[in-house]
Amino acid sequence: MLSHNLLKNLYKIILVIICSLSLNVTFIYPQSDLKTRISTGLEALYNFNFKSSDKTFNSILSKYPDHPAGYHYKSISYLWFYLDSKDESNLNKFIELSDSAIEKAEIKLKSDSSDLFSLYILSSVYGNRTFAYTRDENYFDAVFAARKFHLYSDELLAKDSLYYDAYMGKGLFNFAISQAPQTWSWAINLVGMAGDKKKGLQFLEIASKKGNFAKVEAKFYLSQIFSEFLLKYAQSKKLLNELIFRFPKNLLFRFALANLQVKTFDLSSASRNYMTIYSSTDTNFIQLKNYSAMLMGNILYAKGDYDESRKYYNRFLEQTVDDHFKSVVALKIGLSHLIEGDSLSALLYFDKTDEGNMDLDDDAYAKKKGEEYLTKLPASNELKLILINNMIDAGKFKAAVDSLEKFIELPVSDTLRAEAILCFSNALFYQGKFKKSLEYAVAVFNFNECELWVKPFACYYAARASKELNNNVDAEFFIGYAGQFRNYYYENKLKDKLSYLSFTLEEK
Repeated sequence: MLSHNLLKNLYKIILVIICSLSLNVTFIYPQSDLKTRISTGLEALYNFNFKSSDKTFNSILSKYPDHPAGYHYKSISYLWFYLDSKDESNLNKFIELSDSAIEKAEIKLKSDSSDLFSLYILSSVYGNRTFAYTRDENYFDAVFAARKFHLYSDELLAKDSLYYDAYMGKGLFNFAISQAPQTWSWAINLVGMAGDKKKGLQFLEIASKKGNFAKVEAKFYLSQIFSEFLLKYAQSKKLLNELIFRFPKNLLFRFALANLQVKTFDLSSASRNYMTIYSSTDTNFIQLKNYSAMLMGNILYAKGDYDESRKYYNRFLEQTVDDHFKSVVALKIGLSHLIEGDSLSALLYFDKTDEGNMDLDDDAYAKKKGEEYLTKLPASNELKLILINNMIDAGKFKAAVDSLEKFIELPVSDTLRAEAILCFSNALFYQGKFKKSLEYAVAVFNFNECELWVKPFACYYAARASKELNNNVDAEFFIGYAGQFRNYYYENKLKDKLSYLSFTLEEK
C-alpha cells in the first residue's frame, strides 16, 4: 500500500492533471496535416470545447488509423473526466484508447526505432496511466506504468536531449517523487526514478520556455508549484492569468486562480471565480464544481456569513462523489450553528465528523474535535479564538491582532493561551511584522501544557519569520527542531511546508 504522504501529493498532482495533455511534442513526423489537426484539437481541448476536440481527434483516427496519435489524444478527455468523478465508464474508455495507442506506437517503433514521435507517445501514455491507476487505487499497476514512463522517457532523451517537450513529464514526476517518504522507497526503487525537487523544477522550466506543445502544461504545473509549495504567488498569478486569457473556458485554470486568490486574501475575486465554476453548465467536471461549492462555503464561513456558508457546505455534502473533506465541512457547519447559539443543530453535525477521509489531515483533526465537542461543547473562550482565526482567514489581520491583545489578558488555560500566542504570530506575519511574529512564535515554547501540534507549527512560524528577516541559520534551526516532533495533527501538511521552506533556503 502506498503511504498517504505520497498519495496526497500525487492527488494534488492528479487534480492538476485534469487539464493536462501528455502528447506535447515537437513534431518530426512529416505530415503537416497531422500536425495541424493535433494543434487544432489541443486548442479546443485546453479550452474545454470537448465536442470540437473529439471531432478533430476522430478525423485523425480516420485519416491516420495506424498512427498512435489519434488514440492517445482522444483518450485524454476520458482521463480528465475520470480523475474528476471516478466514473468507471470513463476509465474503461481511457484504458481502451490508450491500449490502442500503445499497440500502434510499439508497431511503429519495431519498424523504425528512430521514430521519436511514437516513442514520446508511448512514454506519455504510460505517464497518464500512472495517474489513472493511482486515482483508481490500483497501486501495483500505477507503479508498473510509472516504471514504463521512466524507461521510455529516458530512452527518448538519450536519443535527443533537445526534445524539450519530454522534459515536462520528467519534471512533473521528479517533483512528485521527491515528496515520497522513506516508507515508500520500495516502490521508488521499482520505478527506478529518483525524485529531485530542483531537477523537477528545472525540467518544467525548460519545457515551459523551449517546449512546443508542452508549454501550456508546463506553465500550469509551474504555477501550482509556485502557489502550493514555493509560495511564490506573483509568479503563479502571472502564469495563470496568461493561461486563462488564452483559454477562458478552462475551469481548472480558473479553479487554480481562485485557490491562489484565497492564499493572497483576495476573497472577492476568488468568490467570483468559484461561482463561475459552480454555476457552469459543464457536466464533465462535477467534483470540481463540488469543491468550488465547498470553498465558497469556506470564504463565507470566514467572513461570518454562516447562513450562506451552510447552503454551499450542504450542497457539497449532498453532491460530492467521494468522502474527502466531509469531516471538516461538517465540523464547520456545526461550529457555525454553535456560534449562533443553536447547540442542537451543532451536535447533529459534530456527529457527522467521522464521515470524511481520515487519511486527510483536515478530516482527521475534524473527527477528533467533533468527538470532543460531542462530549463537551467548546466554551466561549474557545469559540472566541475560532472567530479570531476566521478573521485571519478573511484577511482581517488588524482586527485579529486587536482581538488577540484582549484575548491573552483573559483567564484561560495554558492550552488555549498557547494557541492564541501561535495565532498572534500568524496574524503579525501577514501584517509584515516579522520580528514580532518570530517573538510570539518562540514564546509558544514557554508553555508545558498545549496540544501536540502547536509547538511544531510554532517552529514553522519561527522559521518563516526568520527567513523573511534573512536569518537563514535560525530558519534552518527551527526547521530541524520541528522534525523532532511526531504523531501530531496536521503532521503531513506541516512536513510539506517545512520541506519547501527548506528548499527555498537552499535556493538563496
